[in-house]
Amino acid sequence: SHGEPVGVPRYMTDFPALVQVIGTAESQTDNLYGYLCQMLAESPALDEFGLDVRKANIVLKDKPGKLEPQTTAAGTREGARVTCSLHEETQHWRESNGGHAADAVQRRNVAKTGGRTVALTNAPLLGQQSIAELDMISARKGEKGLLYQAVRGAMVDDLNDRAAVLESLRQAYAENPEDPDSPAVSYVGLERLADECADPAIPPGTARRFYLNIPDDTPDDCWVERKDWLECKGDEVIPDGADVFLGVDVALFRDNTAVAVVHRNEDENFVVQATAWDPRASGADVD
Repeated sequence: SHGEPVGVPRYMTDFPALVQVIGTAESQTDNLYGYLCQMLAESPALDEFGLDVRKANIVLKDKPGKLEPQTTAAGTREGARVTCSLHEETQHWRESNGGHAADAVQRRNVAKTGGRTVALTNAPLLGQQSIAELDMISARKGEKGLLYQAVRGAMVDDLNDRAAVLESLRQAYAENPEDPDSPAVSYVGLERLADECADPAIPPGTARRFYLNIPDDTPDDCWVERKDWLECKGDEVIPDGADVFLGVDVALFRDNTAVAVVHRNEDENFVVQATAWDPRASGADVD
């Protein structure tokens, strides 16, 4: 090997190689599949392994085997003899868009061939129960058979603190995450990303998830951060007979029903009391 690393098979399978790149949409799969095609375009691997790179798939010329992009239309792939399934941006894989079903199908498929799944994701929006969030929870529980790696920057409360943001970005994009002093990878401009983090048009939770790789529970369309909202918590109760504003958000099956009562007190502060019902928790409709 002349001092160079040598790849050797970790395991063998009796099934022809079937590698699938899965995304919530065809354009999503191009993130990874497009890179693979670019890397192979002028690579000696084309001749060494007998690869034919096509727009729709990459196939072996002299024996069965292929790599193909697919979307999360779960029912269409049930039973496929997948040897490796690559899941793109699983922070977007939710129950509502078929992500949970697709993940379950692919896990069943690779289990039958002795294969494996690989998930690629940004930090999840907590509370959405995306596959990325569920994988993170499983890793914390030490679930058997799961290898989980997440390179995250240090938490930054004030994204206008440029020095702290730049340091967090360096950690998140470290060339060698095992080295605490490692520089960031050369293809990312940290100064530009720091500008993005401080952009008032970008919600702080979104900036933390997509640039610092820090999970956050603040929805992209939230008008106030969760931590700021919790700081407003108090013991004041709306008195009986007080004038109030009432807000109601109603659902039956797949979403919460919520009622919020708002009262302006003598100090011109707003007192909010809210109650929410989850029909999935009770197994019954909200009546």
